[in-house]
Amino acid sequence: NNVDVNEAKAGDSVGIKVADRVRRGDTIYKVTD
Repeated sequence: NNVDVNEAKAGDSVGIKVADRVRRGDTIYKVTD
């Protein structure tokens, strides 16, 4: 299931790779071009 995703639509489930552990309550920022 490790497939690169270039684009996702509303409702799609995707994962992201992060350097540190992510915990409940962490803030996620959406970066756009």
